[in-house]
Amino acid sequence: MESERGVTPETGGKDTDTSAASPRLGMGARADLGHYSMSATSSADGRVMIGQDIEIFPGKPRPDLASFDTTAYEAEDRRQTGGQLALLCRNSRVPRVTAIGSYKNIRNPHLLRLVEAGIVDWKPEGRQRLCLVFDMPTGKKLLPSRDAKPLHITEDRIVEALIIPVLSVLTDLRHVSLVHGGITLENMFLTGAEKAESVVVGECLSTSASYRLHPIYETAERGMANAAGKGPGTIKDDLYALGMCVAMIARRQNLMEGRTVQQMIMEKIESGSYVLASGGERLPGGISDFLRGVLNDDE
Repeated sequence: MESERGVTPETGGKDTDTSAASPRLGMGARADLGHYSMSATSSADGRVMIGQDIEIFPGKPRPDLASFDTTAYEAEDRRQTGGQLALLCRNSRVPRVTAIGSYKNIRNPHLLRLVEAGIVDWKPEGRQRLCLVFDMPTGKKLLPSRDAKPLHITEDRIVEALIIPVLSVLTDLRHVSLVHGGITLENMFLTGAEKAESVVVGECLSTSASYRLHPIYETAERGMANAAGKGPGTIKDDLYALGMCVAMIARRQNLMEGRTVQQMIMEKIESGSYVLASGGERLPGGISDFLRGVLNDDE
């Protein structure tokens, strides 16, 4: 199995450098033995199991549900009804293996629920991979791709459907000393009927916090920094990312479209994040005040 250099166990909300120890995925999981399955098998007929109850289907890929450089497949947990989603993590993306237990203990309907995690012998690649199994998302991504337009949420529903649910998730994560680090429109799902819709926030375990964020979701300073050197961030960084999500939904505009990364960063430096996000317009329903509060360019 590949050596997992730089796995960053999260203790007290801070990532600790373990690169000197060069832990492997299985070793890094020992901090979370109560939540981390090492009983994963692959049979001759191609079946991949985690424990005795969860089967992953290599022949049923779900690229539309992959997040942060994972590969996604349908899965089934025999202990419950409804499908599951298996995400295979890339070792080079520094999965947050020691945050698995804390994440799994959170009970929040607006956070994608982790069912199980384990190392699987992935026959298609002839190597072992960390696998995270979640409940299958039931809604649509707020932004299906980076060149798409965001889904529509009416102005009168943005606070209840988007802001309040995400704030509840960030609060629960803070209680267990975790930063999400993956608050993006591409990593949120809109569920429920019109006028009663709300978002479910996607996972944050498959990569190190903030490791794969597009710079639109970060301050100019963090956007210019090397991913490996910027650190895990704080709840302020999650709130900043939420602000950018809210702005794009309120304006029904993808702020990544038509701008290079360099152009985005320069606009933030020259005009400020709020001006970039709002387009200089006064957004309705107290949204402008919210954006002014969270889109803080001072680190």
